[in-house]
Amino acid sequence: MANSASSRSGDNTAMERTPSCYKMPRNIRIYDSRGVEVAGVEQLPNGVWTGNRLYRALDVCFVAPTVRWWLAGRDSGREVMRDNEPVAQGYYDVMSQGGPLQIENTATPFFERTITPVTSPQVLKSSLVAPLRLRDGKCVITGRSPYAGRWTALQACHIVPLTHLELFNEHFSSLLLDDTFPEGQPLNSVQNGLILGCEFHAHFVKYDFSIDPDDGYRIVWFSSVIKSMAPHPEYVPGLRRADIPENQRVLDEVLRWHYTQAVLGNVRGAGVRWNDSWDEDLGGKFGRLDLSEKRWTDPERKGFLESELGVRLYDIAHRRNAPMYAV
Repeated sequence: MANSASSRSGDNTAMERTPSCYKMPRNIRIYDSRGVEVAGVEQLPNGVWTGNRLYRALDVCFVAPTVRWWLAGRDSGREVMRDNEPVAQGYYDVMSQGGPLQIENTATPFFERTITPVTSPQVLKSSLVAPLRLRDGKCVITGRSPYAGRWTALQACHIVPLTHLELFNEHFSSLLLDDTFPEGQPLNSVQNGLILGCEFHAHFVKYDFSIDPDDGYRIVWFSSVIKSMAPHPEYVPGLRRADIPENQRVLDEVLRWHYTQAVLGNVRGAGVRWNDSWDEDLGGKFGRLDLSEKRWTDPERKGFLESELGVRLYDIAHRRNAPMYAV
């Protein structure tokens, strides 16, 4: 019996150490001359991955070849055209006049991010949340409004997250027309935020979908998780409103940054190895983080952990330990 119990204990330990990892499923896979998978996407029933959109994504993922190149269906040999026709599911090779082409993926950094809840009345009054609620008034995607004044199912969301203050100040702060920054941070401008339904907020943070500002604010899903989502339009109506003053409108540049990040995480190479258990390891709503645990030495967790610590340090520096409200 003792041996049996010990065995079960060992099994449980082994199970705890086994990460619940996954990669986004793909039904379009792209290979270079070495047979290396250099990119891929999951084509959805709405055919969002057209020739034009796929080539635009590959321009982000590939170091620009010095020769003309194209995608060719492995079975048909037919070239994928740069048009608005949906790309068929299947295997594709990167081709040039000289035959299959070797591709190098870009080294552009991809940043994982974490999500934290709105909890403090003080933060609600002084942060990005209040001005976003005033501007958007409802989920910018579904149009769902707060019920009886309760915002429980609607959340404020940074587009460029709190962990990237320096990046935002370097690339985007000079573009802002809004000069009111909650907590004294340009990153907290309403031009860097959205009100989203809680289910969309979580998927936006995890790059399951993004918003393409160069295609009329089209919602681009990178995962078939869309099947479980509430019905919604193909484009974001809340970003196409004519009544929003210019100094309150979301910057196309920050949306483009998020879209590029979604492409890097989901399309480039063999895809990012996601792990939902990492969120649980952060300790929940008011989580205590035990950095002595050996699993944090996993290199694949490093960026994720840095993202969470960045938000917590921001909280200490700018809110005097008030609970965090959004990413």
